[in-house]
Amino acid sequence: MIRGCGKRKAGGVYVMSELGPDGVPLEAVMIDPPVPYDGGPFRAPQLVRKDDVAHLVFWVGAEFYEYPCDFLEETRRLGVSRRVPVDFPLEEMTSSSMMFFVHSKAIIENYEVLPPPEYCPKVNEKHLRNEEYCLGHTYQMGEDATRTVGEITYAAHPATPSEPLVLSAGVFLRMPITGVDHILKEGEADPRVKAKREKMTIPLNYTTE
Repeated sequence: MIRGCGKRKAGGVYVMSELGPDGVPLEAVMIDPPVPYDGGPFRAPQLVRKDDVAHLVFWVGAEFYEYPCDFLEETRRLGVSRRVPVDFPLEEMTSSSMMFFVHSKAIIENYEVLPPPEYCPKVNEKHLRNEEYCLGHTYQMGEDATRTVGEITYAAHPATPSEPLVLSAGVFLRMPITGVDHILKEGEADPRVKAKREKMTIPLNYTTE
């Protein structure tokens, strides 16, 4: 499986949000409109707490996913698999923990220079009338009506803005954590990961890819 950020690596640890028959539509977990994010880019996932529950925040790099919709549509088809350091405190994650995702182009501050979005995740009438910003506006960025991310393709809705777009970072998606995959290296698990297994309350899966 090839994602926008490439293939998973041997020895890697990946926090998962997998697809399943009992899941909800992706629109239910999109954050529309996105929540502004004032910090700068970060490489390692951030651990944050709210009401004594640990959550993860990931930066989605535009070098892999040019627009937020690229990551959204990959997630729709493949679910989420995000790498964390081997020594990351996985034992702090619970069934209530969530992953939150930030993209540098999640918010179009002058969205009025675009036509109303053809797609609104929340089917919000104000969004569809262009009275408020909509995450669906991100599907209008770029020039291609068919976009490719890793091994998936999807339909976008390119539109020409009347002025240059003013973009800023925002939190645009939240996903539940269904488990952790550890990719075995030469058939062996990393001892640091094995040591966490008994302390973890979310599933830890050993796999070869």
